[in-house]
Amino acid sequence: QILKKNLEKDPLETASIIYPIYRIIPLKLPVIPGSSIKGAIRTAVLQSFLDDFKVNNIQKYDELKRSHNIEDDILGAKEAKKDPFRAVQISDFQFESKDSQITGSLETIGRNSAPKSMAPIYAEAIKGKLMDTHKTAMGSIVIDLNLPNVPDGTTRDINMQRIIDSCNGFYENVFNIEYEKFYENADKGTLLIDKLKKIIDEIETSKDKFIIRIGRWSQVESVTFEEPFRAPKTPARKGKTMPYGTTRTVFDYNGQYLPMGWCLCTIKDN
Repeated sequence: QILKKNLEKDPLETASIIYPIYRIIPLKLPVIPGSSIKGAIRTAVLQSFLDDFKVNNIQKYDELKRSHNIEDDILGAKEAKKDPFRAVQISDFQFESKDSQITGSLETIGRNSAPKSMAPIYAEAIKGKLMDTHKTAMGSIVIDLNLPNVPDGTTRDINMQRIIDSCNGFYENVFNIEYEKFYENADKGTLLIDKLKKIIDEIETSKDKFIIRIGRWSQVESVTFEEPFRAPKTPARKGKTMPYGTTRTVFDYNGQYLPMGWCLCTIKDN
């Protein structure tokens, strides 16, 4: 209703820009690109390799702290054609066009859900599991070991179970830190976030489900390695690099906040 009223106003009085969902043209089907899912998986799996080095090869771990091409050095693949993630092929995940989307306002909040005074932002979102109605999509994840130049260790180091364990470990940690910092002691808007926390808490030992976070408002912590390897490119002001991680962008769903970008994936063997 607020969006509708704003759209009826003089454009000079208010700007109602809506950030759209990615769609396939000309079908106009809402899509989560396979490349986005693969990027989220890659971040989590590479972080798990870093964790392994920290336990089993501390010299390698320390060397990586000085690396200028950390992903290549983690994988030991200086050429793109030898990157083992070439073997991981993920399709787009398409949703039905009917009744699968919702448009709403985004809030920028500070620590413990204190709203920031900023211009309103509107965005489309896929109806998720914590909304009154929700939609699911199907796609495929294939690890193709027949590609030329795929390293021999791919089956050992990058397999479905490694993907599940890595994503659940990495993104559960991301969520728990965010929850403690922004939502745990908030006085409003966290009913659905608490339900999301329960889902994430229960997924740690799953053998066929994993969580990822993708999209424009995934936050820095979800798309970079953990400390001491996190080095986000933040804007500079007056010669100083601006801090990161001081706010969250959440979807306002009937007065309740929903963190953006969380996806629950279920694996079914074909």
